[in-house]
Amino acid sequence: MIGDLFPILGNSLPFVFWLIPPSTFSQDGLKVGFSRLTGTTGAGAALFFFMMARYGVRGIFQAGKPLRLMLFLIFTILGMCGGYRSTLIHFAGIFIVQFFLEGMHRTKLFPTLILIVAVTGALSFPLAKELPPTIQRSLAFLPLPIDPIIRADAEGSSEWRLRMWKAVLPEVPQYLFLGKGLGMSLEDLEFATQSQFHVISEDQGGAAMAGDYHSGPLSLVITFGIWGVFAFIWFQVAAFRILHRNYRYGDPALKLVNSMLLASFIVKTLMFWLIAGGFYSDMLTFAGWLGLSVALNGGVARPETSVAKVRRLDRPGGLVL
Repeated sequence: MIGDLFPILGNSLPFVFWLIPPSTFSQDGLKVGFSRLTGTTGAGAALFFFMMARYGVRGIFQAGKPLRLMLFLIFTILGMCGGYRSTLIHFAGIFIVQFFLEGMHRTKLFPTLILIVAVTGALSFPLAKELPPTIQRSLAFLPLPIDPIIRADAEGSSEWRLRMWKAVLPEVPQYLFLGKGLGMSLEDLEFATQSQFHVISEDQGGAAMAGDYHSGPLSLVITFGIWGVFAFIWFQVAAFRILHRNYRYGDPALKLVNSMLLASFIVKTLMFWLIAGGFYSDMLTFAGWLGLSVALNGGVARPETSVAKVRRLDRPGGLVL
């Protein structure tokens, strides 16, 4: 969040940004509601994940704890300050999956939550245009009456991706068995600068040359070929198995954090294959969640044997052996 303040504090307190990198180098100043606060989005996401791991859906909506719910809503709104639709989709997906992993669909909270969502949607529908522009952009995938300029900007971003995918799809057969790799050849430069690449604008050409296709499958198959796709699928299946076993058989004290890690992995995987993703950035996230789960659970949890259950009863509070 401090990095987002560079347009305001850059000249008066430059030493702050010797240690904290600026989120933007814009000289236009920070315009609340108009500037896309990427650092604030990251901070909001971190706090969102913390609350889901620490309290879970049950704890956030626990009766007599209104401050938790208030903070959760504030952190979610902070995450929307960057104007990224994918952030809101990610938040909603994790909340829904963890809701079911915690078994909350079998409680009275389920119909209550549906009623809250319906009432909130009905109240926000006529007020959508009054929301800050970045919040409106985050909601652009929903059928809400937001500002037409903001919706056009969001749709332009989607069209940008579609045009790039359409332009690079013909490369897939060429690199199907022997991937392009991580280098950039002269042919790539010519392809991006010559008229034959007119389908994509200049900024799209640079992204395509760098392998930033905003598509998980394309970033895999073009870079590593079909063998890289198989290897990545194997990794995801193995990671899901580990996360699921830790969620199912792990220490009950870690139930919520294991639920959050599994829910995050499921939602991110679906977004990687179906909406937007990239191997270079998303692999860090997948491996990070997997590594955290293994570290917290001391490896891969297994079903308790009868001997382990007896030891656990004999030693209250002890570790499951």
